[in-house]
Amino acid sequence: MLVRCSDVSVSYRLQRQDAVKALDGVTCTLRRGEVVGVLGRSGSGKSTLGGLLAGVLPVSARMSSGEVEWAPEMAGGRAALVPQNPAAVLSPFLQCGEQVKDILLAHGNPVESAGEQVRALFLEAGLPEERRADLAWPHELSGGELQRVAVARALAMGPSLLVADEATSALDPIHAASLLRCMKRIRAESVLTILWITHDPSEMFHFADRVITMDRGRIVEEASEKEFAAGSIGPMTRVLVDSMFASRSGGVRPSI
Repeated sequence: MLVRCSDVSVSYRLQRQDAVKALDGVTCTLRRGEVVGVLGRSGSGKSTLGGLLAGVLPVSARMSSGEVEWAPEMAGGRAALVPQNPAAVLSPFLQCGEQVKDILLAHGNPVESAGEQVRALFLEAGLPEERRADLAWPHELSGGELQRVAVARALAMGPSLLVADEATSALDPIHAASLLRCMKRIRAESVLTILWITHDPSEMFHFADRVITMDRGRIVEEASEKEFAAGSIGPMTRVLVDSMFASRSGGVRPSI
């Protein structure tokens, strides 16, 4: 067990409005080295669950009930977030490599080897060395490249848990598939636990060990990789899968 949520409820306090409940009695467990996919429509609570586990919930959020239990290795915040919009974590006023270097130094890595570590992290995130993205400013990179910088930044924290919140939703299909292949390779080469949040069920095939589906702040269904691939899924997951296939020409299940 890496982290366990037990009957967790989270609400957001909004000005001049009643509190809005985003999580309602959520119970789940993440194990070391596994990939857990989280499916759900907008407003289902999946991003709030990711923010809770990554430790980045906004100040307006309040955990009103339940508890979160962490493994000892998670002490000190060993969780990192790859957000939907990399601009949320990248400054426009620093070169990309400097931003990742700052993370390395903040986590106790020696300054003498920081430059080499940055280049290695960029390569691990799928940015070829000849691109020299470490010397680029954020505005000089494409959306797909910026998302890979965000991945490198997250890996620089040395996390045990990586939360990817709709990391491909702003990318075109080619860059989205490329980033997903990169994440599969990172997963294969490490014992990193990944929480992969998405509204696209196709990203779960041959990637997630388990798939949980959320609706109205609750986990309503769960399926193993084999069950999901075989179509042995619950009605809410079926709605999401069917709507994805209906939106794609021919209704053919994609191969990722």
